[in-house]
Parts: sequence; structure tokens; C-alpha cells
Amino acid sequence: MGLGGKQAQWLGGAIDGWPTSDAASAFDVHGAELAGLTRPLLTKGLLTHQAAVSTAHAEVDEPLHSLDVHDGLATINTGLHDLRRVTQAAAVASLWLRWRSMHAIVSSVEDRRADFLSHDREAGDGIPRVMPMKRLQLAMVTFNKLRPLVFTARDRCLLDSLALINFLAAQQLYPSWVLGVKTSPFRAHSWVQ
Repeated sequence: MGLGGKQAQWLGGAIDGWPTSDAASAFDVHGAELAGLTRPLLTKGLLTHQAAVSTAHAEVDEPLHSLDVHDGLATINTGLHDLRRVTQAAAVASLWLRWRSMHAIVSSVEDRRADFLSHDREAGDGIPRVMPMKRLQLAMVTFNKLRPLVFTARDRCLLDSLALINFLAAQQLYPSWVLGVKTSPFRAHSWVQ
């Protein structure tokens, strides 16, 4: 979510500690607009009347291995079955991005991964298994070799990474899907780790 200059100024008048100039007058003059802006944010839990206790940051595990898949592109054999799986993964990703909220997409991906990890722990000694690197590398090479036949990944990191996550999930491989956002200036990137 992003706010324009005036809305950010109005909101700044209502939030303690918000770095804004002349916050009190913005609150007084634009009270009705501010109420209309804050009500849905409060309802969705994006704002609260409570003081912040701590700021939580998502932590991403350090990568254990690098998968340089470009060396294997020429040597791997792929077939129509592989092309169908890449096409299906990309189509599902495209439909999700068009028709579902980002929250619903992230929840689906995380729920699917959590279900697999919990079944993996139950089936063994309670310790999740290390992802099989050879299977993962083969899947990555297959995806990267066939993806240009289905869609271009140029400036489409969200579609590319979500399609890859779906392709790998169909093979019982569940790496992390990472979304990184910077606010000033706004930038976003998505990748699979």
C-alpha cells in the first residue's frame, strides 16, 4: 500500500511520532478525510490504537548452495511432459496474479510449503529433510530451458518466481519464495531461494 503526499500528511497528523510538519493543523482541517482513510486500515489491522511494542522483520535464511543452472541447459533432455508442466505452472501463476490478492497468493504458497514440511517431519524423526540438490538442479535446468517457450521473464520477476515455485511444488520441492520491497523510492523484487 502506498499513500500520496496529502494522505500521508493527514495520516501523519493522527499517528504519534510520525515525522511530519504541521501535523495538528492537517488533522484539524481534514478530519473527515482522515477518518475515511483510517477506518479501513484499522479494520484490516494495518493500523491500531495500541502503541507499537516492537518492529518485526522477516528473516530469510542464508543460502546454502548456489544453483548455476546455465551449464546444464544444453545437455539436459526435455520433452512435451516437461513443457506441459512449465506451461501449467506459469498459467496458474498468471491466473493467481490476475485474480487473487497478494495476501491470498502468499498464504497459499506458505500453507502448501508448511503442509509438506509438517508431513515430512511426521514421516521421519521430526527433522525436516534437506532438499535433494540433484533433483532440484535438474528441475531448475528444465524450467530455465523451457521457460522462454512459455513466457519471457524480463521485468516479470513476480510471475517468473511464482511460476517456478509452482513448478517445483508439483515435484515435491519447496524452496522459499522471497519478496523484497523498498519504499523510498519504491522498488520490489521477487526470487526463489
